[in-house]
Amino acid sequence: MLDAFRRGQRWLTAIFIAVIGLVFAIFIGVGGPLTGPSSSGNSVVELDGQHLGLLEFERVRAIQESRVREQMGEAYDPAVLQDFIDAQALRML
Repeated sequence: MLDAFRRGQRWLTAIFIAVIGLVFAIFIGVGGPLTGPSSSGNSVVELDGQHLGLLEFERVRAIQESRVREQMGEAYDPAVLQDFIDAQALRML
């Protein structure tokens, strides 16, 4: 009789772990918590109801980085100027 309980617990444990795994798989597959229709998934900035996404930010940031690199020449250090370039790109957006 104890063997029957133990086998039953194994199945119950397996089902419990499978359900938790399924929940995590769905959550990761969706890419994060489910949000309402008003929010956008990859917006960096929202201005006057217009969402500006990561692609626009990266494009503007690359332009800013090339300008700063051109102006500074050999003295350009991306590690030092990263925050400045990000701020400039956000201002341009």
